[in-house]
Amino acid sequence: MMALDLAGTTIAPEVRRKRGRPRSVDAHRRILDATLAICAAEGYRDLTIESVARTAGVGKSTIYRHWRSKRELIQEAIARESESLGRNMDSGDLEKDLRTFISNLVGLLSSPTGSAIAHLVGEAQSNPSVGALVAATWDVHRRGALVKLLESHMPQSEVRAGVDAERVSEAVFGSLFMRRIIMGATLGEADVEAVADLVLHGMLAPVPVRA
Repeated sequence: MMALDLAGTTIAPEVRRKRGRPRSVDAHRRILDATLAICAAEGYRDLTIESVARTAGVGKSTIYRHWRSKRELIQEAIARESESLGRNMDSGDLEKDLRTFISNLVGLLSSPTGSAIAHLVGEAQSNPSVGALVAATWDVHRRGALVKLLESHMPQSEVRAGVDAERVSEAVFGSLFMRRIIMGATLGEADVEAVADLVLHGMLAPVPVRA
């Protein structure tokens, strides 16, 4: 799957080479938790293998056996957290599932993961590889959850003809990213309702008026 980095350059998502399982499930979790916590608090530049190992309570060799760089660490950590975007979206009702997705996204952006992403977006301005990392990692979950949901309702009359699922998903992500990451706003239920109403208003076909 191809994606665009923040400079508009087409990139291919990085496929991490598997180099064995972590020493334990608990160590794996602690390493990824530490990666997110440090990036959220201090930024990507100050994220180091040494600081992750110290915070997670493992040796550097444990990390290097399974991840080649801090880039791989933060990519897997964000991907793990981003899986929450597709939860509880199985009602079959477009409006309900869309609101669920937006609520999941608001929750994620309001968590330490959101703070880590904010740092990554800032770093991406001078480090294109970080921009590619963010774009590639999020694109998988955006397409796998929101675009899939929208496209499943396209053949139905409730979605008006000509609606582009990709553009709708970009509107959802873009508006919330703007408020949380660029403006630094605190997101909440009001944002879920505002974005959902805006998107639904533009996407749904008008209900015919019977004479």
